Amino acid sequence: MLNYISSQAESLELQEQSLRKQAYSVHLNRELVENTFYLKLFNEKSLGKFFHQSQSLIFNKKKQYAEENVP
Repeated sequence: MLNYISSQAESLELQEQSLRKQAYSVHLNRELVENTFYLKLFNEKSLGKFFHQSQSLIFNKKKQYAEENVP
């Protein structure tokens, strides 16, 4: 009987360790998802800003070219 209880206690300890590892894995995955979301958001804002700046530069160059080449 004592061996059975000891065996069950050991089994429960192993299950607890396994659950703790799974919980930590879930925590790390959640952090990864959050970081990926913020990185994607940052990249979209950066690309939007870059696109706007490049469009503005192209417009200014076209305007400058038109002004310099008016007959």
